[in-house]
Amino acid sequence: MMMIDEILYGATAPELAARAGKQLSHALANHRPIALYGAGQTGRWVLSHMPDLVTYFLDDTPSKQGQVIDGIPVLSLDEAARRFGSDILVIVCIFSAGHHFPQTKEKLESRFGYEVIHFWNAVLAMASGTPNLFLGPIENELAWRDRYFRLEQKLADDHSRQVLAANLRMRLHADFATNMDSRTDLAFAGSVPENLVYVDGGAFDGDTIASFLSWRSSSFARIVAFEPDSHNFLKLEAFLKSLPGDISGRISTHRKALWKDDKGIRFSAGGGVASAVTSDGEIFVDTVSLSTFSDVTEPMFIKLDVEGVEQQVLIGDEEFIRKKRPILAISVYHNQSDLLDIFEMITRWNLGYNFYLRCHGGDGTDLTLYCIP
Repeated sequence: MMMIDEILYGATAPELAARAGKQLSHALANHRPIALYGAGQTGRWVLSHMPDLVTYFLDDTPSKQGQVIDGIPVLSLDEAARRFGSDILVIVCIFSAGHHFPQTKEKLESRFGYEVIHFWNAVLAMASGTPNLFLGPIENELAWRDRYFRLEQKLADDHSRQVLAANLRMRLHADFATNMDSRTDLAFAGSVPENLVYVDGGAFDGDTIASFLSWRSSSFARIVAFEPDSHNFLKLEAFLKSLPGDISGRISTHRKALWKDDKGIRFSAGGGVASAVTSDGEIFVDTVSLSTFSDVTEPMFIKLDVEGVEQQVLIGDEEFIRKKRPILAISVYHNQSDLLDIFEMITRWNLGYNFYLRCHGGDGTDLTLYCIP
């Protein structure tokens, strides 16, 4: 029996939505206050789907407390406790690679006695989807059953299958209790040559370079990092200055975006993890394709985390990938179908890759498909 059988069978989309929204429905029936914990982008997005149901925002940021955001007052956790005691349903509206829902849930429950759910419980109950995330309509997930089974059969180890099952539990059951995998635990990559060239597409502030160095130490030929966001690029440069000279001397940085060609593209620069290549971005940035490395003779490891356009980069560089057969580490969580679409595309190329799945971020973020030649 496959690990994902019981997740994908046995319930309809309406049944799954009702199950996920059970606590929200109970709170509404009993006229309990409902608060959104996190008055940032995710919290405001959740509010837009349930504007008449939310009583307050809760937020730890002092500058937000006492403010009114989108018509909803913002309270501190302590102020909410003074007003409501524990008789409140708190919907956690934090979604980032550094956040881990079980820890936040335990904190709020143990300190305040609140009933706590993830925002995806509420969104599923409202039959809505999310932009630029792996979360989306349940109907899609159930329609993709056979595709998920084919993926599971192709994954090369049990841990990858466990990661897939955990990811599906998040998508379908709002169960965000999954663990995170270390970026340095790459034993599945096998014996890697010491003259490896690491291409970091979407280097952010140097966090993935730091992980690569923890894994490889000084056993690499060079690192080439691409980060188009100017704010992130400054952080990246500062990080490199902190490294020993024999390491930093083998690292080159480029304020460009990896893309399917070298013609440049519009870019939305947010100075954080959500900066992205987008057709309506406020600035124009230089781009570079992987074909830039056509003359590289050393073995290559290419990481792609380019905020939802990973497929376009891969399609534009299919010929290069066919020729080089690099190790690939591809982010597959920015869009609901990315995991399946990218896996199936590379499978069609028939390059003899073994596939592994790891989750490096909290709450299902930084889900990465590793393709090992």
